[in-house]
Amino acid sequence: MSYEIHLSIDDILDITRRRNRSHKVTHIVVNYRARFQETGDEWHEIYRIDNSHGYLHEQRFWIGPDPIRLEIGHRTLLDMVHETIEKLKKDHMQYKQKFRMKLVSEGKIKGEREGRKRKYGGAKERK
Repeated sequence: MSYEIHLSIDDILDITRRRNRSHKVTHIVVNYRARFQETGDEWHEIYRIDNSHGYLHEQRFWIGPDPIRLEIGHRTLLDMVHETIEKLKKDHMQYKQKFRMKLVSEGKIKGEREGRKRKYGGAKERK
């Protein structure tokens, strides 16, 4: 089963759950993707959890693509899906800002100061 949750026109959660024959959830993916005005229609993966590599992990794409192992404890995979959705509903703008700063540092978009200088013509000298 796969579906989307639209947090805004530019912020989407992609959710995938698969069950085995006994209806136990065996595979999950929660992926947060976003668009930025500066990059047009291009979607960027910001944050993801899944168990695709045989273990539950998260990926914080503002840091890099390497998986970070998560401990599930006494929770089920379905619990992890619900917890992650709630966390992303609450914190997605913080994650988006961190990813935006990565794009700025890589020179893919202009930072706030560069945009302001261009828009307002830069700072004036004081006499």
